[in-house]
Amino acid sequence: GLASAGPSPIPDFIPPGTSDAFVVPGAEPVSLDLMSADIHGVLRFFGQVSGLNIVAGDDVSGTVTLQLTDIPWDQALQIVLLSQGLQVVWMDTGALWIRPLGQVKTLAH
Repeated sequence: GLASAGPSPIPDFIPPGTSDAFVVPGAEPVSLDLMSADIHGVLRFFGQVSGLNIVAGDDVSGTVTLQLTDIPWDQALQIVLLSQGLQVVWMDTGALWIRPLGQVKTLAH
């Protein structure tokens, strides 16, 4: 029979629902030199580099100023998020949900 295309699986290096620090084996190094860059634009950059879908709601806002040289993108993303008081939640679709730290609201299924 025909196989139906379901949601992309969660990468095998991360358990679903996790919001702790994560490590992506062989993450591509990136260099960033940003001055007052909008956080949504920065997250789009990480989406392009990682090939992952990144979701950030209206409760994610702010500007980022940083200079990073040849740092694996997963570490760079965590530095950016930490500086903004944000965290990552891996959704069961394999996407990254970015939300403010300590937020207890969950996504409706």
